[in-house]
Amino acid sequence: MTPPFLTKSRATTAIVAGVAADLIQLPLTLGFLSGVFSVQAEALDLLIDIGMAGLTTSLLGFHWTLLPTALIETVPGLDVAPTWTACVSYVVWKRTRPSVTDTTSSAVTPGAISKTRSPSGVT
Repeated sequence: MTPPFLTKSRATTAIVAGVAADLIQLPLTLGFLSGVFSVQAEALDLLIDIGMAGLTTSLLGFHWTLLPTALIETVPGLDVAPTWTACVSYVVWKRTRPSVTDTTSSAVTPGAISKTRSPSGVT
């Protein structure tokens, strides 16, 4: 399955959604750990994670970094870190880099080195 064509609006939407999810989850997680919120907050946190996984996959296509991100988000306390922001940023960065399609060897053979002089006159 090939990932969808990455446009600037798709990348921007995914990054904004990742930042928003992390900002919403921070007080929920800290409140849950301190005992202020209850199981309902953790359920809302899980729904946000499921929604972000679906949104990220639909906007950017599936990428293997979604798996550890989703796993970290299920562990109470670890999901304080901005994992969705990091995941989305990494996927956008990887998808916007030019891919290397040339599979030829880049090894230098002894005959390929030119016999030019360096500026100091030493060869």
